[in-house]
Amino acid sequence: MAKTMTLMTKAPPEQDKKANGMTRMKNSELTALLF
Repeated sequence: MAKTMTLMTKAPPEQDKKANGMTRMKNSELTALLF
């Protein structure tokens, strides 16, 4: 769903938002591994 939204909008802010979400996901994964 999110992928299609990003493809439809194709706006820089959306890309940044997606990148931020990815980093947040990776960070949470790292914290899960640490704790």
